[in-house]
Amino acid sequence: MSKTYNFISGMPRSGTTLLSTILNQNPRFTAGISDPLEMYAGSIIRDTNTAAGMDAAVPIEKRKELIKGLFDTFYSDANEVCFNTNRGWCADTTLLKSLYPNFKMIVCLRDVPWILDSFEQLNAKNPYTVKPLYHHQMLGTVYERCGMLMGNMPNFGGYVAGPLANVKQSMFCNERQHICYVEYDTLVKYPQLVLPQIYQFLDEPWYEHDFNNVEASYDEFDEQTKIIGLHTVRKKVEFKQRPSILPTDLWQQYEPTTFWKYNFDKRGLNWIQINNNTRPSMPKQL
Repeated sequence: MSKTYNFISGMPRSGTTLLSTILNQNPRFTAGISDPLEMYAGSIIRDTNTAAGMDAAVPIEKRKELIKGLFDTFYSDANEVCFNTNRGWCADTTLLKSLYPNFKMIVCLRDVPWILDSFEQLNAKNPYTVKPLYHHQMLGTVYERCGMLMGNMPNFGGYVAGPLANVKQSMFCNERQHICYVEYDTLVKYPQLVLPQIYQFLDEPWYEHDFNNVEASYDEFDEQTKIIGLHTVRKKVEFKQRPSILPTDLWQQYEPTTFWKYNFDKRGLNWIQINNNTRPSMPKQL
C-alpha cells in the first residue's frame, strides 16, 4: 500500500512534539520528532551539484527518485499516513510540491519571547551541561543565550532565528494552499477544536483523540541535546499559565519579531482560529 506523506514544521517550543504525539494516537498515523530526512534530501541535491561530473551521472529525475526512496525506506514499517517533522521544511515547499504534489504541512507557531523564555527555563533545569543548542558555548547570561538563539552572535547561526526565517518564507511561497498554521496557545487551550480542523485540512477521516492521555518522552534524543525535558509531553493537553523569567528589556526587544501578530496580512493563508462560536470548522483562509 502506498503511503501518504505529510509534514510538520515551524518554530521550536511551539507544539510540534505535542502535535506529533497527539496524531500518533491514530492507528493510521505515524508521526515523530525531528529526524534527518530533510538533511539527507538536501545533501543529495547539494552534493550532486557541487561534485564535478555528478550532474550528468545523476540527472534531476534520478535525484527525485533517490529522495523519494529515502522516504519509502525510512517509513517502510510505518502506518499509511506519515508525518515527517523538521523545521527546514518551511523553506523547502517547492521541493515537496515536486516530490508529493498533494502534500500537506502543519506549521506550529509561538510568540518569540515565550520561545526564548521556554529555552531559558530548560537551561535552568540543566545547569551541568554545555549544550549543542548554544553551539557548545559556555554562555553565562540570558542575554548571551538569547543573542545566540536569535543569531546575533558573530559566526553562529540562531536556533530560533533560522526557523523564524523559514516560517516567513512559507507564508509567501507559491505552495501556501498546502500549509496550515496553528499557534501554540490555540493548540493547548482548545485541542478538541483544533484537531478537527487539522483533520479537515488533511482531508482525513476523524479519529477520536484522548487529550487527557498524551504523555510521552523522548529521553534518548534529549540526552544527546544535553537538555533533559526538551521533548517531554505532559499527560493532559492544557494551558498552564506561568510567569516569564525573561528580562523585560529582552522581551521588548524580541516581541516585534513575532511578525504575524503585528499588522501582518494573513489573506490567502490557512490559519486555525477559535472564536466565540466553538463549532469546529475548516481552517480559516484569511
